[in-house]
Amino acid sequence: MAGRTARSCGIERYLHWRPEKGRWWFRRRVSGDLVAIIGKAEWRQTPAARSRPEAEREAMRLLDETNWTIDLALAGNWPPVGGLSSATSSSLFCGRNGQNPYTSAVRRSSARTTVDSLVYSII
Repeated sequence: MAGRTARSCGIERYLHWRPEKGRWWFRRRVSGDLVAIIGKAEWRQTPAARSRPEAEREAMRLLDETNWTIDLALAGNWPPVGGLSSATSSSLFCGRNGQNPYTSAVRRSSARTTVDSLVYSII
């Protein structure tokens, strides 16, 4: 069964340079047994950062969010009912317009939320 990926495995697995766009790209595949639960085959997002160190920091946050989603899916708690902050859920689960399908909240780019605070907000 699928499991979470440790941060120490190397973020470069998920962070790719797109020379045609001049941007970094976060991409993580969803395990086959979780695709039906999570509802997508992969996570893809373009970090706002232009430099590699900044993009790696953003990618680590995205890796934490995807690990959190995997943990919830494995525990049978996906999709979550309430408790997601609009900033985190929008950044990971929405299209470019910022509409969150779970809370219908508009993404605020200045908001930063950690996985720990998300877990506590659900409990």
